[in-house]
Amino acid sequence: MFRAIARSLSAKVFLLTAALLAAGCLALYAAVALALPGGYRALSAARAEEAAAALAAELSGADASEAAGIVERFAAENGAAVSLSGEPGAAASGDGAPEGSAYTVSVAVELADGTSELLTITDSSGALGIIADALLRLFPPAAALILAVSAAGAWVCARLVAQPVVEIADVSERLSRLDMTWSCDEGRTDEVGVLARSLNAMAARLERTISDLTDANGRLRAEAEEASARERERRDFLAAASHELKTPLAAARAQVEGMMLGIGDFSDHAAHLPRALAAIDRMDALVREMLAAARADELPPEAPEAVDVRALAASAVASARGLAASRGVELALLDCGPCPVLAERSALEIAVSNAVSNAARHALPGTRATVSIEGGALRVENRCEPLPPEAVARLSEPFFRPDSSRSRDAGGSGLGLHLAARALERLGARLALSCEGGAFVFEADLTCLAAPARTED
Repeated sequence: MFRAIARSLSAKVFLLTAALLAAGCLALYAAVALALPGGYRALSAARAEEAAAALAAELSGADASEAAGIVERFAAENGAAVSLSGEPGAAASGDGAPEGSAYTVSVAVELADGTSELLTITDSSGALGIIADALLRLFPPAAALILAVSAAGAWVCARLVAQPVVEIADVSERLSRLDMTWSCDEGRTDEVGVLARSLNAMAARLERTISDLTDANGRLRAEAEEASARERERRDFLAAASHELKTPLAAARAQVEGMMLGIGDFSDHAAHLPRALAAIDRMDALVREMLAAARADELPPEAPEAVDVRALAASAVASARGLAASRGVELALLDCGPCPVLAERSALEIAVSNAVSNAARHALPGTRATVSIEGGALRVENRCEPLPPEAVARLSEPFFRPDSSRSRDAGGSGLGLHLAARALERLGARLALSCEGGAFVFEADLTCLAAPARTED
């Protein structure tokens, strides 16, 4: 019980206030009980002296027979015992002085006939004893009333003072658990209200800080995951690059060693040197593409500028037309109007040129590859061998080839679509690859790069 009281502010305030109120009231009652008889005695004595002086003045003009009547009348009116003594025939009135009389006053009086008397007035009412007895008898109910009033006052004090503090303490404890589903009552205008408003303001700032830290932590986690993914991509890229270089490098080495040793027809240098040079050229092109892919993420951002996608597409078609013709592929740019966008020119050029060269390199011989721009989207379409959906989903991965032998024969490195996809990702554009019924479609949605329309003055 004592531990529970020690842990409860309301209980301590209630008990302390009740004890103080009860002690104060009881002390006041005791002071009244002790001071009232003395005060009553002093006041009664003072009034008795005044009355005795007045009675003495009245008796000084009366003889002995008249004095007796005056004394009786005074005793009846004042409830006191009055006596005249000194000579035979002295007058007396009243019941005598009872125990616990409040006063006794004696005054010398000279009557009209020259007789000297001693006038004595004594309290015969017994009021002092009645007062003391009444105070004693009233103590139990008075004490009960004092305790009841003290308890009520202590309860009100605990509700007004301790309960708001207890509520704020509960809110603080919830705040320590970062529980923000609460609010202190700000209706009070005293210091408790100031404390409640301060706590609410602190909680609001803390909640904003926690939210900001959570967002920042989420961004840091996303950046860390992205950096980890980039690192994995770099490792995979290096592994794939090593594999890609191994085959042409081994072929070139075998040819050079065969020519050096003069093995078989390798002694015909005129026939094998062009083949070795072609392998070296292929490795050189592959290395350049790998360097371009490796540097794609490290290029500093460029200021966006107005670029016509149709002009870039026309330039890419013109550059790839020779490659397409060598493979018996017709490469054409379909009629379309200008398509102005606001983007980094170099990244957009990489995306468009690689998409077009991929179509020229991998379209089936004797077919037609087309480039079109419609609705803010660049669309490159060519005929190819049917591809399964899982292969289409991996076409933007570096060095991925659905059919390795045919891709190498076509001179592809497996980096074209990868470079195009990374460039579009840098620009914030969306890329969709599909292959249905042998029709491969590269579609880049460039609507997010649309240049603002010009307004005429």
